[in-house]
Amino acid sequence: MDLLVGEPWSQATIEANAAGFASPPREALDSAAITFFEGVFATKVLEFVHDIQRTISSSSAREALLVREGSASQAEVDRCFPALPGSHLQMSSPALEFSKMLCHLIGLDPQLAPQLGRLRRNLLKLLGVREFALEAQFVNPCNSFVLPDVVCEFCGHCRDVDTCRDADWSCECCETPYDKEALEYLLVSTLLRRGRRFHAQDLQCTTCKSVQSSPFAAECERCSAPFELRLPQHDLGSWLGTFGSLAAHHGMAWLQEALDWLSP
Repeated sequence: MDLLVGEPWSQATIEANAAGFASPPREALDSAAITFFEGVFATKVLEFVHDIQRTISSSSAREALLVREGSASQAEVDRCFPALPGSHLQMSSPALEFSKMLCHLIGLDPQLAPQLGRLRRNLLKLLGVREFALEAQFVNPCNSFVLPDVVCEFCGHCRDVDTCRDADWSCECCETPYDKEALEYLLVSTLLRRGRRFHAQDLQCTTCKSVQSSPFAAECERCSAPFELRLPQHDLGSWLGTFGSLAAHHGMAWLQEALDWLSP
């Protein structure tokens, strides 16, 4: 697959140079990309996905459970997707996940939309997945949690750190690693603050969004609709899952203790 990178643009540049131009026009690039996509790329992708499906087996829900419990064999661990910071999806098929990610990236080029639609349908048909099924829709497999204004203790450079998606927790300027205990303190403080905000929140009407005025009122006084949490329960579950993956991956015992205290 890596041998195909840059092929349409290289060919368009060669043709432009032969015609006496320093660089190809945009129309020539778009035409070359579409021709390359339909003539070479789509076929290679189908072959590559078929090879993945044939050589790399999918993992089962039972194997994923054993891995989370720590009782899985090495073979079962190797078959399952790794649990990384921010992981929140139950993925089982490497071929399907590769296809969804690749189609999502190709979709960044609007010129290839018609060709991408055909390729996606062919890939899903190859994998035996319905086109509009939930498992066929791309969802970013990694949640994001950004710690703002993290200051390097060595050079004083300040930047935001995405604790889930930034693999290297170090300064961009001097490359000095950040203090892991200091980052854990910020994570624990943030988690406890969000927990207090969730437990101290008001209830609001599901229809008119007015805030519950009396703790004994079961329905809204204005429209008689029921009350609901202003911060939904699934938001808390998402926070706990993200922080839990960070605690497990980086061995943060203090953060895990705070999670155990907040978990319902």
